[in-house]
Amino acid sequence: MARFLRFANDFRAKEVYQVTNTIHSINNEPYVKLSLEDASEFLSRKDYCDNWESEMHETFCFWDVNEWQSHMQQVGFAIHPSSSAFTNQWIVDNRWQGKAVLYTLVDGNLLPMPYPPTTMLLIAVKQ
Repeated sequence: MARFLRFANDFRAKEVYQVTNTIHSINNEPYVKLSLEDASEFLSRKDYCDNWESEMHETFCFWDVNEWQSHMQQVGFAIHPSSSAFTNQWIVDNRWQGKAVLYTLVDGNLLPMPYPPTTMLLIAVKQ
């Protein structure tokens, strides 16, 4: 929890961005409620303590693969059908599993969510 709270304080603070989050207790366990975008940003850099300061200025998760494709098409590119996003299992196994879990709250119940994509292959073809 401490590293997340540090992240929430530091992430893009100089750019005046705020990680909107609230801490809730469910069955006497603390849970952080935040956007999937911010959770993904945290997961993508939570282990980079040696270069924490520089990592806090970067952002990667502002668009999903569909939004990237849409924006590329709007400026005249065709999207190759092999374009896709995927979750690198090594990152899940070695960086996230056992360290962070994502949930959605449905009817008062916490339901586990899959981890977000880590990688996108976007092939934009100039027309």
